[in-house]
Amino acid sequence: MTSSFSLEGYVYLQGASRRRDARLEYAEHEGVLWVRVFSQGEDEEELARSPLPDVQIDTALGRTARKLTFSDGTVFETPDHEGFSKLDAHTHGARLHR
Repeated sequence: MTSSFSLEGYVYLQGASRRRDARLEYAEHEGVLWVRVFSQGEDEEELARSPLPDVQIDTALGRTARKLTFSDGTVFETPDHEGFSKLDAHTHGARLHR
């Protein structure tokens, strides 16, 4: 079964000094769970992508924004805790959060 969803939030690119509006998409492709980050606005572009197991997921801390960090240093941040918990549930506790 293929599942997919998206989250609204912000992206911080490695070496950049400002955040950008972004959308994170989660989808299964050929049995691998992938997350991809797109900029929002007129010039929508893919900014990062990775298999879910290769992305660092920050531990939840109260109501603070949740973060995913990609291996290239790109960070996606969202205040959508409910949506993020759907993403986090797909790790099945198979890896440690860093």
